[in-house]
Formats: sequence, structure tokens, C-alpha cells
Amino acid sequence: DPVWGSLVKQTMRRVHPGFDETYYGYRSFSEMLKDAAGRKLLTLEYDERRGNYKVRADL
Repeated sequence: DPVWGSLVKQTMRRVHPGFDETYYGYRSFSEMLKDAAGRKLLTLEYDERRGNYKVRADL
């Protein structure tokens, strides 16, 4: 089942409190998600109504 991108970021920060996507060269978490999707690591679906991405792991 997909999860919201914002929940993914919250979880990453809870597990790794110092996490910051800008450290890895991304301007935003969404940019990082798009890059991961481009590398076929996950699938994104943008929800216009919520203004958030649904993230699905491609395992």
C-alpha cells in the first residue's frame, strides 16, 4: 500500500533526527523522492487535492 511522502519524511526524521535532504544535494524532500522514482527505487503518484505524493516501494 502506498504511504504519503510527508509521512515518509516524518518517519525518516524520527529514526534519524539529523536527516536533512539538503545535505544530499536536494532542495526539497519532493525533489529527492522524484530522483528516487527516476532511478526506479520507488513509484510516485501526485495527489492534486492533497498536494502530496503517494509513495510506493518498488521491491
